[in-house]
Amino acid sequence: MKRFNFKTVQILTWAVFLIITSSLLAQNDPTSSQINLRTILENENVPLNQEVVYHVELSWKGDLDRYKISDIGDPVISNLTLRGSGSSNQLVTDIDGNPKSIRRVTYYFKAIEIGMAYIDGLTIQYIDTQLNNNETLIAQRIGIKIGPAIAGTEEEFMPGTIMLWLLLGGFIIALVYFLLRFMQRRKTDELENVEITLEQKYLSLQKDTIHLANGVTNENISALKKLLNSFIAERFSISDNIDLSTVVERLTQLKIPKEIIDKIESLYSKAELASFAGEKIDMSDLHMFYDTIEQALKLAENNETKS
Repeated sequence: MKRFNFKTVQILTWAVFLIITSSLLAQNDPTSSQINLRTILENENVPLNQEVVYHVELSWKGDLDRYKISDIGDPVISNLTLRGSGSSNQLVTDIDGNPKSIRRVTYYFKAIEIGMAYIDGLTIQYIDTQLNNNETLIAQRIGIKIGPAIAGTEEEFMPGTIMLWLLLGGFIIALVYFLLRFMQRRKTDELENVEITLEQKYLSLQKDTIHLANGVTNENISALKKLLNSFIAERFSISDNIDLSTVVERLTQLKIPKEIIDKIESLYSKAELASFAGEKIDMSDLHMFYDTIEQALKLAENNETKS
């Protein structure tokens, strides 16, 4: 009986050792990655006449196209009405110099009445494009305490002081007007003296003419393609039609990294399918292509400055 117990202990010891070893190996696997979900409530106690601002932040190690995230949609809410929402994508560098991607969705709510309000948990689905895994994230339910509205202060004017206040108001308006005119003229003079590079010109065009929030993904990806074609044509004084091979050749001359050129080739393929086959462009792909074009223009400007 004692021998049996000793063997049993040996077997259990080896089992625990194997479990711990496999767990450590899995943690050190360089291909493993995950999305970190963080929800942020700007204020847990909100007056009835102010906005409730709620952020959903997804972050992961690697490029923006590492994960394909489904549309998050709007959360289920209680004692609140949705006033609007917006999203943004950001590619940064962590303390070790590795790329880190951040996607944030912000919701703006208006309280209905005094009391407790709730934002129910969101369910977020995504696909790991490297491991081809489907994963799901769930945000926890959050409660907000809605308090009484904050009343604005009202000033009482005496009859004898109305004229004084009118004169003072007119003086302030005149002062602000002349100050704004002076600053506008000064800013115009400064802009005339600053030479804008071609890359800065097209970065401004991208920001001013392509708006991802309008939801027309197919038109936006076609606009990104035309924007890059126009840049290549103006940069290299090309009067003929610009095709993909020309774009790749000229971007290589501008010392753009191969991984960015590969993404741009994917953009052109997607744009062709959207234009001729009517294929719907995913919003996450559109964000990735927008950031890729922006990054290519910035790199072209930096490389030009160094040379």
